[in-house]
Amino acid sequence: MLSALKETIDEIYQQITQLSADAKTQSSVSDYEKSDSTLTQRLILLKKLARKMTSFEPDSVEYQSYQSFLQKLKDADAQEIYHLSQERVKVVAENAQQQKRTKAVNAYHQISLDR
Repeated sequence: MLSALKETIDEIYQQITQLSADAKTQSSVSDYEKSDSTLTQRLILLKKLARKMTSFEPDSVEYQSYQSFLQKLKDADAQEIYHLSQERVKVVAENAQQQKRTKAVNAYHQISLDR
């Protein structure tokens, strides 16, 4: 029973790891809708994993591995959030520049129409 549970847990770890990699790839190519869906799938698996881990004592090797796995995910997510927030800052700055250009072009059009 315990070995079957361990196999299932290992499979969930692998699926979560793959979904995390997929979400990172999707966000790096600006496919945010797909990334959101992938992260939702990952969250479902994380909840499933949390339920399965209730079978283990907090001082067990399995539970310690689980804690380590969660910490690695948290660290990777923090890096991805930082990267995405940097991208957001760039996009906001580019948008502000475009608005200034548009305003300048509109001003020139208005001047040429007033003549």
